[in-house]
Amino acid sequence: AGFIACNTNHPINWDAHRHDLLFTLTPEYANFFKVLGIETHLLEYGVDERIAHEVAELPKIHDCTFVGYLGTQTQSRKTRLMDAVATSMDFKWWGVKGQELAKFPALERSWQGETAGIDMLRIYKQSRMVLNDYVDMAAGVNVNMRTKEVMNVGSMLLTRRASNIEVLEREGALATFGDAEECLGKIRYYLEHEKEREAIAAKGLQIAMREFNYRDISAKLMRILESKIKQCERSWS
Repeated sequence: AGFIACNTNHPINWDAHRHDLLFTLTPEYANFFKVLGIETHLLEYGVDERIAHEVAELPKIHDCTFVGYLGTQTQSRKTRLMDAVATSMDFKWWGVKGQELAKFPALERSWQGETAGIDMLRIYKQSRMVLNDYVDMAAGVNVNMRTKEVMNVGSMLLTRRASNIEVLEREGALATFGDAEECLGKIRYYLEHEKEREAIAAKGLQIAMREFNYRDISAKLMRILESKIKQCERSWS
């Protein structure tokens, strides 16, 4: 069994045909692997309620933040968006600098270093708003961990509009934008309207704990694995 969610040009010596069972969070991947005859299941990233408790008391000290990889060809739209934000307002980001980042001086100035793990989640909690966008080949689908990580700590997520998160926006669990202009407008609006912003953050945390908790995701994973093991045992006997 295997799991893949990153761009398929990232892995080294990775071949789907080495697996008889695959998990992915990307619908396009799931459809592709099924065409190849490989049993494939969609499995979303989840949240851990222990994280929410650990960071719960941290104060808000950042207006608008982002943590991620910027400055590469595959991140071009995301990089342009974040540069527009960094040019227009108080914005901080952490992450790996791609080889093209020197073309974006506003991002160079707003870069805070690299972060990961619980330190990254503390940054999210201490942010009034966290931005999110997708790699260029995401095909209009929300597929990254950042969405659940921000909901997990109870901060407001502002992300690019995507078909598979429309229900979350309708339920008031996050806010979306379609382009840089709309993104900037919504940042300014929600920074000025704290009650609305924090209501979205609280709703996001509530839905994340109810719908995306790892206890339920792990149980689903184990059921699939157990079924596959039994199937293999029958074929061997």
